[in-house]
Amino acid sequence: MKANFAVLLLLCCLIVSFKSIAKEVKHFHAHSRVGMHGMVLFTDGVELYASHLPLYHAPHDYQLIYRVETRYEKELIRWLTVQESDSTPQYLNSMITLLPAKFDLNKLIAGQTLSVPSQLFFGHFERGGKKWLKDENFKFVSLVYKRALSSTQHVSQPRWQRINKATNEQGIQILVHQIQASPSFDAIALVRGCEAERLQVEVNVPTFTQLSSGFNDCEYSQIVYFEMQDFIK
Repeated sequence: MKANFAVLLLLCCLIVSFKSIAKEVKHFHAHSRVGMHGMVLFTDGVELYASHLPLYHAPHDYQLIYRVETRYEKELIRWLTVQESDSTPQYLNSMITLLPAKFDLNKLIAGQTLSVPSQLFFGHFERGGKKWLKDENFKFVSLVYKRALSSTQHVSQPRWQRINKATNEQGIQILVHQIQASPSFDAIALVRGCEAERLQVEVNVPTFTQLSSGFNDCEYSQIVYFEMQDFIK
């Protein structure tokens, strides 16, 4: 009788242990963001930044902007620094995207500094971009902006957030659009002489021309990235 009770007790302990392990494994997989995380590069003329190309679903469901370093930094900043123009959006002509090797995006969400082998592309790496430079030690230095797309909502007008102070000689500030519930868009702009709260665009998903007109009151403005396709269902 005692032997049967001991066996039963052992079985109960094993079941509890297996359930605990299964729960831990499920928790890990539910919260892991290991994958290929594409990014777009931009500069304020002084520092080089990488902006994660987010989607509404995991493991890509975060807006992240990092200050980055690479052996090609001077060359990239020079390439990405474009002149003002009223013609076709210049960011399309100068766009450089980045495809790091597979890693856990949670490390960047946590603000960690890390180096990841990365391939750079002329243009969008998923839309006909061409392989260019490769850096085995592309470094994500510091987190400057983070926002979970789980916090999206339906809004009538775009919402912008300033993510840096005007620290360079030109007084340039970086504004990032807060992606909202679909339909929405991703955008980054460099501005001087205007406040994010005063930018007026009358539609929640503008064309490039409509978006540009929202910066008319700025002393200087340049849209360095604009994406709608991934945020219109």
